[in-house]
Amino acid sequence: MVYTNKDKTRILVNCNCGCADGVEIILDKEDEDDFCSLQVVTSKWYSEQDTAWRRIAKRLKRIWWMARGKDYYHCDVIMKKNEFDEFVEAINNLRGT
Repeated sequence: MVYTNKDKTRILVNCNCGCADGVEIILDKEDEDDFCSLQVVTSKWYSEQDTAWRRIAKRLKRIWWMARGKDYYHCDVIMKKNEFDEFVEAINNLRGT
């Protein structure tokens, strides 16, 4: 399913399998540098919350991965207006339009 708000600045695309995961695209038409934010939306956010010790362990693991030059998780992508235009063009090319 694809949902948009009235002023067409937010698009939410949900997975068809029923997992409630998806992608949200948020446009900020006033800001050229941070024009678009592409975010992964998951229904598992609450179930992935842990105790304080597990959160600390996860942060330390992430710091270790980043120190080794590998980041294991990204939750959003920020694009400038020209990058967003290229993204839209690439999606349209996938469809063959």
